Amino acid sequence: CKPGSITTASLLGVKLVLWRSHEQNSPIQVWQDHCPHRGVALSMGEIVNNTLVCAYHGWRYNEAGKCVQIPAHPDMIPPASAIAKTYHCQERYGLVWVCLGNPVNDIPEFPEWDDPNYHKTYTKSYLIQASAFRVMDNSLDVSHFPFIHDGWLGDRNYTKVENFEVKLDKDGLTMGKYQFQTSRIVSDIEDDSWVNWLRLSHPLCQYCVSESPEMRIVDLMTITPIDEDKSILQMLITWKCLRMLDSKTLESKLLTEYDETIEQDIRILHAQQPARLPLLPPKQITR
Repeated sequence: CKPGSITTASLLGVKLVLWRSHEQNSPIQVWQDHCPHRGVALSMGEIVNNTLVCAYHGWRYNEAGKCVQIPAHPDMIPPASAIAKTYHCQERYGLVWVCLGNPVNDIPEFPEWDDPNYHKTYTKSYLIQASAFRVMDNSLDVSHFPFIHDGWLGDRNYTKVENFEVKLDKDGLTMGKYQFQTSRIVSDIEDDSWVNWLRLSHPLCQYCVSESPEMRIVDLMTITPIDEDKSILQMLITWKCLRMLDSKTLESKLLTEYDETIEQDIRILHAQQPARLPLLPPKQITR
C-alpha cells in the first residue's frame, strides 16, 4: 500500500480497507471497510489531507478513525459515535500483519530476513479454496511428500517416515530434525543430505529451515484466513550458499520450484472435503 493509496482485503470474514496518507513514511491504517454513517465501503473513497473521505456523503476520518468533518454541516462537531472501526497492525518483512482483537503474541521471528548474509524474495500470493487450518494441516503432513511431491520433496521409492522429535513448549511447536530422501530443492546443489526442521510459534505461520553442507534455506509460510473456507498462502524465502552461485538464477529456480510444490498441494487441497477442516473429524483415519 503506497503513500496516498487505498486497497482492500478480508480477514476472518471481515472486509478491511488499508490506506496510507500521502506523507512519506506515514503508517498504514487498517480499518473495517464500513462507514459508520450509512454503511458504504470506505474503500470507495479518497485520501485528502491525511484523512479518508467517504464517497457517499464526504465524511472525513482522521488516521485515528475519528470523523473530523461533515460537509453537510460544516459548523457542527461530529458526534463521538462517528468513528471507524480500526485494527491493530504492523508492517514487518514487507507484509502487513493485522489483529482483529487484542494481540497476545508478537509477530513471528524471522531473523534471516534482515540478515545481510542472506538473499531474500517472496512467492506470489496463492488463493486457496480451503480453510487456513486445512492448508496448515497439509504442510505439516510429511507423509504425503513421496506421492504428491515425488522428485521434488519426496521419492516414491522411500515412503517410510522415520521417527523425528516433536516438541511443544512456550515458544510453540517444533518438528525435526527430519531428512528427505529426495531433497534437491535447487538442482544446482547436488546434495542429498538436506536436514529440515520447522517451528510454529503461531497457528498459521510456519518457520522452516532446510540445510545441507553447502546451502541453507529458511522460509516463513503465512496463511491468511479470508473466511471459513478460503485462505491465502504466501512464503517469504531467504537463503545463503557456501559456494558462489548467481543469485538471480538461484532465485528464479527457487521460485519455480516453490511454485510447483505449492500448486501440487493446491490441487490436493481443492479435492479435499470439507474445505473447512473439522476440529473433531469423526470419520477420518488419523494414522
